[in-house]
Amino acid sequence: MERKRQIHWSHVGAYLRCPEQYRRIYIEGERRPPGVALIVGSGTHESIEGNMLSKKDKGVLLPDDTVADLARDSVNRRWGEKGVELNDDEKAQGEANVKGEAVDMAVSLSLVHHKELAPEIEPAYVERPWVLELPGHPFYLAGRIDLQEKAQKGKKVGRLRDTKTSKRSPTKTQTDDADQYTMYALAAKVLDGAIPELCVDYLVKTKTPKAVTQHSTRDEADLQVLLRRVQVIAEAIETGVFVPCDRSSWVCNPKWCGFFDSCPYAKGRVSV
Repeated sequence: MERKRQIHWSHVGAYLRCPEQYRRIYIEGERRPPGVALIVGSGTHESIEGNMLSKKDKGVLLPDDTVADLARDSVNRRWGEKGVELNDDEKAQGEANVKGEAVDMAVSLSLVHHKELAPEIEPAYVERPWVLELPGHPFYLAGRIDLQEKAQKGKKVGRLRDTKTSKRSPTKTQTDDADQYTMYALAAKVLDGAIPELCVDYLVKTKTPKAVTQHSTRDEADLQVLLRRVQVIAEAIETGVFVPCDRSSWVCNPKWCGFFDSCPYAKGRVSV
């Protein structure tokens, strides 16, 4: 029997942003080096993960300097392993300067989380994997829940918590509108039997980095809407439907799309 393949939520998110970009990355296998923002986010995430694992397994947070070292080492390692794709402004600034600023930002964001948020978090799971079967389709939907807290008194299931690094503070409904967190809520319901509350900590890359936390909820109707959306996406991927995104989308920009210069659907280009 043929083993079903897994499609991760990140793949679904990529398809929603731009199906043509999805095709080039996941069907054609075209890969680009990560941008600076992605490396900063990954370095921050790795530091937070290590800190939360320490609290879950040992009951204590890591020392400040260890948190900083985790972020710094992650950025340096990822920069060396995969390189980085610089935009024109970053090229003008010089790679060494940009790298130094990236390290400093990842360290600062990690310490904001460590000092302002981590003391109040009681993790039950860190990087919790999940797999959901889609009946009638040759793949599973899969992913990882960054952090799930211990269930509070009177609650059947612990709150799901995610961390995002962001250039600016989130909009009022940013977490409420995000399909990603609806999917996490669905995964937790399958795992634990109840829909959890949601919490997203945005680490904002202002001159003095700050944390902005948004709380959100989902209900059964939200889960059903998401499942219908995923069903349509699954059918589109299976049948090879990869429509380019709207040219007015933020994705269709050389700053955010590494395929912009070679894409026949990009802004200002005419496909013959």
